Amino acid sequence: MKPLLATARTHLRQFAQSDLNDLYELNRDPEVMKYVGRKPLVSIYEAQLDLTRYLSYYVRASKLGVWACTEKESGTLIGLALLKKLEPTEEIEVGYRFHRSYWGKGFATEVCKALVEYGFTQVGLKKIVGITHPDNLASQKVLKKCGLSFERKWLYQQTEINYYSIYKNQFQA
Repeated sequence: MKPLLATARTHLRQFAQSDLNDLYELNRDPEVMKYVGRKPLVSIYEAQLDLTRYLSYYVRASKLGVWACTEKESGTLIGLALLKKLEPTEEIEVGYRFHRSYWGKGFATEVCKALVEYGFTQVGLKKIVGITHPDNLASQKVLKKCGLSFERKWLYQQTEINYYSIYKNQFQA
């Protein structure tokens, strides 16, 4: 499958039905899901619901969505990355989630930077936001490295989060 984006070490591509088991493994890990705002998956059926939702993004918004992030060399699914509407707002959020074995190796920063650039240069966005749990310091560092700035604390889906943003005129490729 042709990648949407390629970074130095990764490809971002649309999810496919063949990714179901890998997606399940990613989203069932309690440490991976700790700051996501939902519980780890307990069944493959839940992963199928996630996959169906991800596939529907490609139909609704051709340049936005949730993509499989694969390691360029091996083709292994190492996580997911997103650039999609932050429901129920009209804002577009950047996000990422990786298997623990890929944490702390720069993959999130590499993918986030590529998505911010893609959002401004290919999609034509004027602003991109990122949200994190206040305790998720690693994700906050990634957002800052990608040019997003802390704006405020915000109550989102009954949880206080940190809200970051970057405007196109602040973006430097």
